[in-house]
Amino acid sequence: MGGKLTIRAAFYHRSQCLNCKFLDWDDLQINLESEDDSHFLDNDLYLLRSTTIEAGKILEIGYANSRKLELRCMGNSRFKVVKSQKREIRKNDTLEIFLFWEKFPLYVSSVIRNGENLGGFILEKKKGISYIIIKDRIDGR
Repeated sequence: MGGKLTIRAAFYHRSQCLNCKFLDWDDLQINLESEDDSHFLDNDLYLLRSTTIEAGKILEIGYANSRKLELRCMGNSRFKVVKSQKREIRKNDTLEIFLFWEKFPLYVSSVIRNGENLGGFILEKKKGISYIIIKDRIDGR
């Protein structure tokens, strides 16, 4: 059962779709192959380096469907999970994170649970994190 599987998407004729960027499937493939993988980033995006966050501060990170992750900064790019709505990341896990970038995935260099390093983790790979708030304390405490 060797061979190559080709999947084609249905495209409207360009005259039927004012927002269409590509004439057809072949036009899309040519564009993707010729598109440069490198580009400058939008200066309006919120970038936060973990080394600039004071130990003890709480970070609230928002992502898909109004979910959030709360982390307490321990210093040296390490964060203790205070609240999590993601089953892979649990309360009391220690995360090593160097950079927080709004509208980009959250790249966790290591997840440490009960003294065991579980490896890296990517949160919101497709849509990215929606907001970052730095607080002095956990809400309600």
